[in-house]
Amino acid sequence: MIRREALDQIGRWREVLLAVAIICIGIWMAWITFGLTQWLGYGLCLTGAVYLVAAIQRVRFQGTGAGSGVVQLRERELSYFGPNNGGVVSLDDVHSVALVSEGHSKFWVLEVGNTTRLRIPTDARDVNQLFDAFMELRGIKMEKVLSALEQNRERHIYVWTRPPTSDDGVVLH
Repeated sequence: MIRREALDQIGRWREVLLAVAIICIGIWMAWITFGLTQWLGYGLCLTGAVYLVAAIQRVRFQGTGAGSGVVQLRERELSYFGPNNGGVVSLDDVHSVALVSEGHSKFWVLEVGNTTRLRIPTDARDVNQLFDAFMELRGIKMEKVLSALEQNRERHIYVWTRPPTSDDGVVLH
């Protein structure tokens, strides 16, 4: 009945559509009712607006899922299993995150220490789990991540590095 491509697009935008529906219900409640229910409608509008911003960021981050390999996130451990490489890293051990563009391909590079690097294609299956993983990194700016992802130049862009803490042996004061 419905083409597969249309279903994929609806699925990609489902969180945005849900946020818009929450806002519409909130506007309806605020418009039609009065008293406490009217204030609940205003609260729904505010909640829907916050959710809408997050949903739009998530849509901007999503890849096609047509690339090689699979990404999994379980209990702060990120794993990528591809045809040629892969690995598992703990988010607590990640020192930096970079986006590397090579030709028509883009890869997320997570560096653990000086020698270990995990390269994840931006179009790998379930790459949207990286969005949740990146949100766990202290001090990351998602707008910087999203703007780097939208650039089309061949570059190596560091989008996050672990801030120094007193546990790293660096004196802060």
